[in-house]
Amino acid sequence: MKSFIIYFISLLFPIYLIGQNERTIVQTFIESPDQLTVQTDHEIEAEPWREDYIRLYTYVKVGEEHGNVLKKLLVLGRYDWQMKGEILYMPKIDKQVLLNNSLVEEDIRIKIRYPQNMQLNLPNNGQTEF
Repeated sequence: MKSFIIYFISLLFPIYLIGQNERTIVQTFIESPDQLTVQTDHEIEAEPWREDYIRLYTYVKVGEEHGNVLKKLLVLGRYDWQMKGEILYMPKIDKQVLLNNSLVEEDIRIKIRYPQNMQLNLPNNGQTEF
């Protein structure tokens, strides 16, 4: 029985390590204007829904060697969205992240759920809308 437990834990340990290099950040904006423009260079998926607020899901994945860096970037608010008037954007995403003189590769995908009565303006790159 003891050898089974050790074997089982040894199987889960690599899975735990692999999962440290990706995160999903969820943000909600209660105030929803009649029209909203999303500014991003990343892939975005938009879906209207019956709720009266905006919900953003930001999926972030970095290389396996940069798992600890991702935690620090989250704490620094790199993937946080802000709304200024009718514009929704990520102010800290424009700067590149270097670690030991190598660029940290980030895979960022965004899903936005917005009220049905809102007009949503998306960038023309990598967008899908339901």
